[in-house]
Amino acid sequence: MLSNPEIAIITVTYNCEQDLLRTFESIRSQKRAIAEYIVVDGGSTDGTLPLIRMNGDIVHQYVSEPDKGIYDAMNKGIALTRAPYLLFLNAGDTLYDEDTLNAIIDELRSSDTDLLYGDVLLAKDNDQWVKRQPRKVGLSYLFVNNLCHQTMIFHRRLFERFGMFDIQEPLLADFKFLLGLTLSGEVTMRHIGRIVCCYPLTGVSSRTSFAFNYVHRSRVIKSLVSWRSYCAYHIYWLVAKPLTVLQGRWSRMVKTRIQ
Repeated sequence: MLSNPEIAIITVTYNCEQDLLRTFESIRSQKRAIAEYIVVDGGSTDGTLPLIRMNGDIVHQYVSEPDKGIYDAMNKGIALTRAPYLLFLNAGDTLYDEDTLNAIIDELRSSDTDLLYGDVLLAKDNDQWVKRQPRKVGLSYLFVNNLCHQTMIFHRRLFERFGMFDIQEPLLADFKFLLGLTLSGEVTMRHIGRIVCCYPLTGVSSRTSFAFNYVHRSRVIKSLVSWRSYCAYHIYWLVAKPLTVLQGRWSRMVKTRIQ
């Protein structure tokens, strides 16, 4: 265990040996080594565990045992550290460049923010594009979007005050947690204006359909907001969401043509 780390990076993984290697290489490339790095493995049967042990120079703590899903593993990671800030970087995800962690820590030192977040470089097949996240996160934004959790740096007091990720939500617990923070009106959030991570669109949550997202997000939102806001959500989702998707596809099409 690293003594007095300013931030802990938590990676959850299960049978993702090659993806995990890419994440390890990203962690090792960082110029500043004052972050605690924790790996939570769900009891992999491939070469994941030997790989973790081979990289003991960067992995400060790890656990390998069956879990109840991604968010249960993330909760385990939270319990393993006492670092004030937490960043979740899943197997296959990478920090944007070798200065990313340095920049994040400088931002954390400049103000006592509950939640810091940045932009994300998305990758699919041979295409890459930057998703710029909003300067301000409100209910209308969360009706049709979510912040990429790999770009969010949480102060641990948020989990102490609002509880851990809900493991009954196998794909949307991070969204539910963020929605709860937003609705509380008592959490300070700040956008840092830089790309934090590279996120390959190969994970389970990135492959869900429009209908799946609509049904499951509806359930989460209904459990937290007023009836009036819930009705507004359906209008946003059925009107604004398709426009957002089309805009994103058009932007990528234009970028591809320019290249």
